[in-house]
Amino acid sequence: MTHAKSFTIVRSYAKAFTLIELLVVISIIALLISILLPSLGKARETALNVICQNNLRQIGVGIQMYLDDQRDPTFLDLYPFENDPRWRDPEDFETNPFTGNRDIRPQRWNAMRLLEPYFGGKAQETFDCPAARGASSVLDEAARIDMQQRFMVHVLDYDEDGVEEYSEYWFNDSHMDDPTSLYYDPNLGVSGQKMRRIHHPEELVLAADALDWIPRHRTRVDVKIPGQLSTTGASNLLRGDLRVQQKAEIEYVLESDKYGSIPTFYNWGHFYPDN
Repeated sequence: MTHAKSFTIVRSYAKAFTLIELLVVISIIALLISILLPSLGKARETALNVICQNNLRQIGVGIQMYLDDQRDPTFLDLYPFENDPRWRDPEDFETNPFTGNRDIRPQRWNAMRLLEPYFGGKAQETFDCPAARGASSVLDEAARIDMQQRFMVHVLDYDEDGVEEYSEYWFNDSHMDDPTSLYYDPNLGVSGQKMRRIHHPEELVLAADALDWIPRHRTRVDVKIPGQLSTTGASNLLRGDLRVQQKAEIEYVLESDKYGSIPTFYNWGHFYPDN
């Protein structure tokens, strides 16, 4: 007896999206992107800030190693041309429009040159800051002109290899070299100063973001109104005890240190004219 098997063939047909369904899906995707983008942007800025702070910490370690290698530790000399006639350039001395004095320009790149041996060939990488973009970068054309007017030199091909070295970080170039100043004291200042003469070295700001008047962290300040201090834009500061702090511009410009120094961050730790 033969048994016949019967098979039922089931055909499935793919259902196409309607135009309305497609538009709904696109709208949902667009909504998700609009929700996620700010978070992704904030995460990116946080990552850049972490890198910049880590670079400052590494610079702090380099400064400490530089000091430890000296018998009588002296801070970085930011005026290398001042006492060496071989390097003196008449253009280094200009009339400062703010003081009317013949001032010498601080050569901030010299800190990079002095610390280079402590970074294992990665000095330029350490002295860079990925958050320094546009107006907040020392490589920006307008920023370089602004710095020249403020008597600051951050970019220079000091090893004459055809490539300009640069530091996106500022170094403390406080230098009391004006005997006519009301506060003149040969023991004041930081650049080239003996560390034992500094009142509170742990409170010093050794280094900070280069263009401190154009904060590059928290809320970026790309267009600055002259004379207006930002309450949201912040800069990273490396202190003498190697801690890295992030402060709003209004804080580091108007505050004193905990010992009552003259306000503004570059005076912290060493400038106490009333003591």
